[in-house]
Amino acid sequence: MRLPLPFASIALLLVCAACDPPSDPTCVLDSDCDGQARCVFDADSTDGVCVIAECLIDADCVLDDVCVDGDCVHPAGEGEGEGEGEGEGEGEGEGEGEGEGEGEGEGEGEAVDVIDEASVRALLAVGNIDVAIENLSRTHAWPIKLDTGGFFFISTRGDRLNLAGDFNAFDPVPMNLDVVGSVFRYGWLVVDNAVDGQRYKLVSPDEDVFDVDPRSRTYGFDGNGEISFTSRFNVDRGAYADLYERHFNISLPGTTQLSPRNVRVLLPTTTATHVLYVHDGQNVFRRDSSIATGYTVNFGGWKLDESNPDGLMIVAIDNTDERFFDYTPVPEPRSTFTSGPGGPIGGGAALYAEFVVDVVRPLVADLYGEPGVRGVMGSSLGGLISLDIADQYPAAFHFAAGLSSSFGWGSFDNPTNDDGDDTLIDRYRGKGVRNTVLYIDSGGDDAAVCSDTDNDGIDDDVDAGDNYCETLQMRDVLLDEGYVLNDNVFYEHDPGVSGTGAEHREDAWEFRARTIIVPLFMEQ
Repeated sequence: MRLPLPFASIALLLVCAACDPPSDPTCVLDSDCDGQARCVFDADSTDGVCVIAECLIDADCVLDDVCVDGDCVHPAGEGEGEGEGEGEGEGEGEGEGEGEGEGEGEGEGEAVDVIDEASVRALLAVGNIDVAIENLSRTHAWPIKLDTGGFFFISTRGDRLNLAGDFNAFDPVPMNLDVVGSVFRYGWLVVDNAVDGQRYKLVSPDEDVFDVDPRSRTYGFDGNGEISFTSRFNVDRGAYADLYERHFNISLPGTTQLSPRNVRVLLPTTTATHVLYVHDGQNVFRRDSSIATGYTVNFGGWKLDESNPDGLMIVAIDNTDERFFDYTPVPEPRSTFTSGPGGPIGGGAALYAEFVVDVVRPLVADLYGEPGVRGVMGSSLGGLISLDIADQYPAAFHFAAGLSSSFGWGSFDNPTNDDGDDTLIDRYRGKGVRNTVLYIDSGGDDAAVCSDTDNDGIDDDVDAGDNYCETLQMRDVLLDEGYVLNDNVFYEHDPGVSGTGAEHREDAWEFRARTIIVPLFMEQ
């Protein structure tokens, strides 16, 4: 039986406005106070007084505010509420978000104009059907709630043209067909008696397959796999403790280098206090490989939805075919990783970091109200980009975790024996201690000897595997910068089932995320 990995007791600084005052109230420097306090002087005193600060970093404040000398301040020139309800969240779900728990519903996030059936049909008739469906998904979410109170359902799959749900006792009903000439475009059905929070599935013509609607905004899992909901209003959270929302093809404005992607959000049953942004989103939640619209993840997915504690919202950001570009700070030769022709790959980390911080994070804040404690996590290249984001935006997240991170990226092409400064290891050198708590780990053989075999300043993982040597070197660099082990930086080595080092694969990451990282993050 595999036992949980040990890790030291957690003594991290908690961000709160009602912390106990420091044990010694007098001070000369902020460092004389305990963590969240700052040193404040009266004009006539040579001794300062430790005062609990409202914030430590920008991430402690509401989205648009910044932390200035311990106080959350709205930047000059920005009007209150500027941009509220605009962008991806505008108009999605009538009144959705209001009163759904503390902190939710801030701004106009999901209030929309109602729409009638004729308008939906008219919008679907213009241009490419997939583009029209996607546009309606962004503005109203499928299935679309109509001004009559019913719902407009759609299917572009010719083998899923029946509809079954709570509204018809799951007795499949044929959909109407939209055909131009002899070309099938989509099936559709308006269900007047459908209400918020009801379950439904798309059904095959012979009624032997009940399938999830791949375009449904809100979904969950039951004994038969993924199931769609008409909306997240009034879903029985006792029966469906795990409830998810999909946001389709979210993109970074002004660039074509970063491909649009889906963002999946796991909504907790209780008020969210923590939010964890996770890369490679397709692997984050459980999968049923029997679902026709699903996919197979080698060695299983992370299944974070099966062990998420109360108060944790998880935002899973899908990857794309350009994963190497998105998750890496500099280019490397394609031949290092793949066979065949092609130029260098990688180097898009700055764009991806901007996407996470300036697009995905505001999307979450607009629609759900962003929880007070924020973290970012990933594995392999996903771990590299997690700590890269923490480096680029040191005030955006309280916590960053990298599992088996590819910290050697940037040193693989070494014609001059002097390119180690392109790695994240070197980028953290000289920057001292910042306020994001860091977690790094790896498997691999800890009995192996790590050495810089190509003289580029980075220890090579010759026999250890799973980025063991690079991770160990990253730990040592952080300690040299002043980080304190088991305080503001955490390091783990996973011996794996065999005891000779966990492999570079999903089931090892799932184990460490579930048993170590999520509990650690919830302590923040």
